[in-house]
Amino acid sequence: MFFLGFNRFRSNTTYDETPINDNYFSARIPGDDRQLFSVGVGHTFSGGWQLEGGYMYVKVDDRNYKGKKTFTGGDVNGTSALNGKYETSVHLFGLGINKSFSL
Repeated sequence: MFFLGFNRFRSNTTYDETPINDNYFSARIPGDDRQLFSVGVGHTFSGGWQLEGGYMYVKVDDRNYKGKKTFTGGDVNGTSALNGKYETSVHLFGLGINKSFSL
């Protein structure tokens, strides 16, 4: 046991390139390349019980969009995206309790 009694530790980092180019860009999901960083801990208790916890930070690269079309009202989609700078970051937390059964 090493971290507050947890006997499992996980970490990961990922680089995810966006599949969205300017022709399909939307203000609804202003995606761009992103880096994901995560850590997690777990502990197994007697009786088959497990406690798992995790955290992930997602940093999306800023996107400066300057399309040739301008927004004229109505539905905002990839053909009428709003020009501007899009900045995104996400914090995700998870907690799980598991019970294993043997047959």
